[in-house]
Amino acid sequence: MKLLNLNDCRIMAPTLKLQRQHAEVYPVKPCVAGTTKLLFHRVNYYKPLWVLPYLILFHLLLLLHYPYLIQRILPSGLMGVMFAALFGAVMSTMDSLLNSATTIFTMDIYKPYLTKDSSPKQLVKVGRIVTIFLVLIGCLWSPIVSKFEGGLYFFLQVYWGFVIPGVVAVFFFGIIWKKVPASAAIWGMLLNIPVYGLCLFLMPNVSYLHHMEITFTIIALFIIAMTKMKPLEKPVELPVRNEIQVKMTNTIKVWSALLITVTISLYIIFF
Repeated sequence: MKLLNLNDCRIMAPTLKLQRQHAEVYPVKPCVAGTTKLLFHRVNYYKPLWVLPYLILFHLLLLLHYPYLIQRILPSGLMGVMFAALFGAVMSTMDSLLNSATTIFTMDIYKPYLTKDSSPKQLVKVGRIVTIFLVLIGCLWSPIVSKFEGGLYFFLQVYWGFVIPGVVAVFFFGIIWKKVPASAAIWGMLLNIPVYGLCLFLMPNVSYLHHMEITFTIIALFIIAMTKMKPLEKPVELPVRNEIQVKMTNTIKVWSALLITVTISLYIIFF
């Protein structure tokens, strides 16, 4: 196992001014959670305990990534189960995304605007073709994602900004304002793309969350202006389906309470 030396300490906490001759770091047996406890040995003077979180964080970033945790903690049988669960989660997520994207194209674009009299068999065939096309796009786009600074997770967080502010604005005004026309919603979501892209280009050093906030504000002002100019003559009323029973059973209440209790317990134990 690689030891965390004091040069690494200086990188994580330069203001502490730790010197090599003043302290040494010793690894302790990993605990059940997979983290490594670090012990400072006092030589010349006492080091404050608040140094430890910085060192533990850096140590985790260096060594205790996900494959390392699985390899070190789980036995062989459970290791296979964990990888199977991980692959199953990834595959189910991909299937859901592909099915959703294919359904949107087939039912909202292809059938209403291209072939209104298409049969179910033809729609299924088009959906399969679109699925293959989307998979190929994902494969060709993956090298770009791999080179993105911050990794896949940060890439998704940043580029969700091309969609999320517009969708949130449309849902928000659609709920609180019954006279918003459909054209304001459509053009508002389309406006999301150039506005957010312009924010990324003009303000690269600003957090993407601020870019989303700016984009949401501009789209909201746009929807308000269009609604003031061309409001709906008759407010839209959401349909109410009384035949659907939404009353919770006792089983749902018990499992919900149990889930909340377990979640709170985990936060208390580990945080």
